[in-house]
Amino acid sequence: MTKARDNHYVPQWYQRCFLEPDREKLAYLHLNPEMHRQSDGSLKPGRTRFDSYTSQCFHKDDLYTTSYFGFDINDEIERKLFGGIDGKGPKALEAFRADDLEARIEEFENFFEVMDAQKLRTPKGLEWLRRHYPALDQNELMMEMQGVRMMHCTLWSECVREIVSAEDAGVKFIISDHPVTVYNYAVQPSDPQCAFPEDPQISWKATQTIFPLDRNSCLILTNLEHAQDPQLSDPCRKRTNARSFGNSLINAEAFIRSRKLSDAEVIRINHVIKSRANEHVAAGRREWLHPETEVDTDWKGIQETLLPPSDQLFSFGGEIYIGYEGGGVDYQDQFGRSDPRPPILDRPAAELPQSKKEFCGCGSPHSYRDCCLSRPVDLRPSWSERGIRERNILHAQAILNITGLAEHRDWRRAREEMTDDKIAKIYQVFAWLWPRDTDLISLLPKPDGRLRSLFTGLIDPRMITEFAIGAPNYFGEILIQNPFLHARCVQPKSNPTKNPAAFRQQVLKDVALLLDMMPLIDAGIVTLFPDPCIFDPHLRSEMWRMADERTKLQPKPVADIRSRWLPEDDFHHSILSASEDMQRSMLRRWSPDLSPEDVDRMVEAIRLDRVLDPLAPLRSDDAGSVIPDGGLLMLQHMAPNLKLSLYLAQATGSIIVTDSPHRWKELRGMSRQLAGEPPQLVPEFRTAVRGAEHHFLGSQEAVERAHATGASQAYRSLVHDVVRHLTAKDRKPKPNWASQLKGRFARAHAGMGVEIRKHDAPSLPARIECIAPSGGIRDNTINRLLLMSNVDHHADHVPMAFFIQRPDPTFYRRSHVESLSRD
Repeated sequence: MTKARDNHYVPQWYQRCFLEPDREKLAYLHLNPEMHRQSDGSLKPGRTRFDSYTSQCFHKDDLYTTSYFGFDINDEIERKLFGGIDGKGPKALEAFRADDLEARIEEFENFFEVMDAQKLRTPKGLEWLRRHYPALDQNELMMEMQGVRMMHCTLWSECVREIVSAEDAGVKFIISDHPVTVYNYAVQPSDPQCAFPEDPQISWKATQTIFPLDRNSCLILTNLEHAQDPQLSDPCRKRTNARSFGNSLINAEAFIRSRKLSDAEVIRINHVIKSRANEHVAAGRREWLHPETEVDTDWKGIQETLLPPSDQLFSFGGEIYIGYEGGGVDYQDQFGRSDPRPPILDRPAAELPQSKKEFCGCGSPHSYRDCCLSRPVDLRPSWSERGIRERNILHAQAILNITGLAEHRDWRRAREEMTDDKIAKIYQVFAWLWPRDTDLISLLPKPDGRLRSLFTGLIDPRMITEFAIGAPNYFGEILIQNPFLHARCVQPKSNPTKNPAAFRQQVLKDVALLLDMMPLIDAGIVTLFPDPCIFDPHLRSEMWRMADERTKLQPKPVADIRSRWLPEDDFHHSILSASEDMQRSMLRRWSPDLSPEDVDRMVEAIRLDRVLDPLAPLRSDDAGSVIPDGGLLMLQHMAPNLKLSLYLAQATGSIIVTDSPHRWKELRGMSRQLAGEPPQLVPEFRTAVRGAEHHFLGSQEAVERAHATGASQAYRSLVHDVVRHLTAKDRKPKPNWASQLKGRFARAHAGMGVEIRKHDAPSLPARIECIAPSGGIRDNTINRLLLMSNVDHHADHVPMAFFIQRPDPTFYRRSHVESLSRD
């Protein structure tokens, strides 16, 4: 079978929509003609203007062709993928051109699929995609192109939709080799943000999308905020609830079709189309190919032509409620958000810093001068809403009030009074503080060159005090995933607000961890962030899919004695929580020879152990048991998982720190998968770290005090310098600098040892390993997820990872949460 290797990236059926009625050819203009050397050595440009059939333009050989080992040419992307899309295209565009409501509703999804493909399938679109990855060969590029399909559809479908007409104009619409054109009045074509292959981002408030449907009609998509307020103060900030994927309730009937443009207005739109073209434009007539010579306004002034009529926006925006027979209700506001937003989450302008010495607008505990002043605006966490730290503080304050701990009650009494109603309220507050439409990425720190680390491992109050809370002294600000379950993202049986009795054990662990971490959270040393998958359903489904694939391919997980001990300890808690009758029954079943007196003594010992164990629930129901009929739900968090760890580390510019042998094996495997065993960088530093014993403080107060000392700052400065060296774009060998690493490490390590011994606080010895593979720890799927999640700024790989473990990893003893032993 003949292979389809001549790929039309602007399909012929679409080109034919721009032919003049009496012509069979389009007039084409080559913007960057090939230069030909003459016999005298001079260069002469090739032909710039020509008339041609649609079959001879907007095509390129092997644009979508894949091959394996240099042969076995495959054209399935051209035939099956784009062939199928092009099969839908004519009918979908005709439905939008014609004022046929039924056809438009039927073809609504197909139209945006065709439009999204047309933005991505061109040479400019493919080069834009390639730039978002460290390196892609042709096969990988085609795979990633298929992976990100439909990424613009949600944003476009929520826009104000207007179809303007050139029917009465003497000039008709032109097309380019990148037919889906993006315009933002605040970004000139000469700006670096528009340098090939870039365009203003579709998610920005003032960005409008232009897509000519034929010579006489053109679709203009405008973000609602821009349509309602054309004089935006922040035209290059993301629109509210900008997301690439997600469900949305759309009124497909809503279209504005009232405007018939003049010659001057059509010329302005054609000028925008040509300004964003790559190499070619085409028109029904040659005289329409040079709109720049006739345009009558500057770049910013063109927005007056593109904005929809302000008196016809009534069909867009507003709130939508859908009721169901069973009593359920779905809600959506004008920006596609499905959770009502508490006003307390919005930051009033009065709270923003008026001087450099005031608290920073991102919600950190530092002054504006020491926090965001030196950061570019686009690398600052959001100033328009409460930050992660502030929400954690609000949640902790609510927990103290709900449990009575704010009234100086002790932890034992709080456990005795932990009713199901209180459990539900604790999780309700968490869901209230974190609406499902939260843009978590905007609240997280950005890759701004500062040292920070992402912790991945067992998130449990019995484990977190071992290494995680002491890690900031060595690795800078630590990002840790919050273990609280979001009540609006789980089934009723596993919902802590619908079935709080099942969480009588889990709530103590979650509350203990948050309250234990609060001194470090308040100091800005630890960032306790919620699971990103709560707010991004597409990310969640992709993570589940990749985890399932990885589970099938990976060998048995690496044994971790702590992962075995935690369930055993939870089972111990379940025994403590059982009724006395159930405890007696279990004891007789396990040890039939016990006398009644022995059973009584053991039940009394269990009762005392239950009182003394800070993570054992004390509140009993009428039957004397804290175990409800459905049992207790006990969660073990190994979080974030491998792919989510890489995703978050690249989004925040972090290195990775783990105390999990299994996660460490996964990280090492990820660094090998690209090119076998890659060479490791900074060997002097890695050897020095591996050969030294470190000590990790287990007291939050001691960690906070040590963090501010010169010894801790010197160690962090060393790690920071190593990370900066690994992430430098023009990294070159530095023999002197590399040879000094060993001496710098020895001094920094010795200083930390002296500092830790100064504190009258528990500490654990540990061995640390690190990897710094050439090319970093990376995976193309992570860059794809970052692209599809609208993460504007991210690292293209993780430069380094550290593994912390006890000198004797087989040794373990049961530990309790020290700060909760207040009874």
